[in-house]
Amino acid sequence: MSWDDAKRYASWAGLRLPSEAELEYATRAGTTTARFWGSGPRDRSACEYANVPIWCRGYANNAPVGRFAANPFGLHDMLGNVLEWTADCWNDTYIGARKNGSAWTDGDCEQGVVRGGYVLGRHGDLRAADRSSTYSWDKGNGLGLRPARTL
Repeated sequence: MSWDDAKRYASWAGLRLPSEAELEYATRAGTTTARFWGSGPRDRSACEYANVPIWCRGYANNAPVGRFAANPFGLHDMLGNVLEWTADCWNDTYIGARKNGSAWTDGDCEQGVVRGGYVLGRHGDLRAADRSSTYSWDKGNGLGLRPARTL
């Protein structure tokens, strides 16, 4: 799913893409570690919380939604499975980022920010703070969305 498609779908559903800061906050779920379940992706507890088939037998590619245990906020599948589009344009650093957690809508807006650690990607990237970019039109495997609702 491309960034453009993700934005259109979220809008059609009466939702929105979360900002990069919002998605990281939801992924961390009140923890301060790289992964809400503990130290590293090779920690055996990772198999309970994320799709990391290189260490956890029985899962490859994308697992069904909700297959893995929820984080402390009650959210499932926050790491692994697909990279999730955010509402932010790509910037190499956080210098100049919004202080209030809203989406950063300037920078390289030909590219959007993705978070979450793709199941077939580098497993060292399977952490709350991992971020990367891809072009807005890219519909590559492993690109998805987690729409948000303003309460």
